Amino acid sequence: MPATITESVYHGQLVRYQLRLADGREIIAVAPDVVPRFRPDSPVWATWRPEDLWVVPDEPRGGPIPVPGPR
Repeated sequence: MPATITESVYHGQLVRYQLRLADGREIIAVAPDVVPRFRPDSPVWATWRPEDLWVVPDEPRGGPIPVPGPR
């Protein structure tokens, strides 16, 4: 999906990018440190594997999020 880099933070072997999607939502991507790095305002195309997606709600609904116990 199309996005624009709004921030990049170097973390050694990784770079954390904050991206703004076309609809205004923001996501965070972590990528290996490669040269050249993306700069703020760079247009990018964001993709990911389904198993790498983490959805974090804005706020829990109906109380705290349950923590699974031992199985």
